[in-house]
Amino acid sequence: FKKSKKIIDNIKKINKKIFLIGFKAEYHVSGKVLTNRAYKKLEEADCDLIVANDLTVPGAGFATETNIVTFIRRSGELEIHPITTKTRVAEKIMQFIVQNVTGNAKEE
Repeated sequence: FKKSKKIIDNIKKINKKIFLIGFKAEYHVSGKVLTNRAYKKLEEADCDLIVANDLTVPGAGFATETNIVTFIRRSGELEIHPITTKTRVAEKIMQFIVQNVTGNAKEE
């Protein structure tokens, strides 16, 4: 196997104006380790937001209708979303996009 480049790490190099949301999934880590690794990824990829979760937490991950996620902003601010439906998580992500892209559009 040969390690390939992560596409997310190159998106802002192509176009700095793109509003970029990343996702960081981990396994069996503490909340602090999860947020530290996710913030590191946010910085590496120059994301505007990263959504992080531990796939091994009951109620989170792939084989369930619910998830437990943390939104990490560029400022380092955390927004923890306890167990909720994946639809609600998607709505929260869309709210973040609308609030922040609309704000950016007004500045231009």
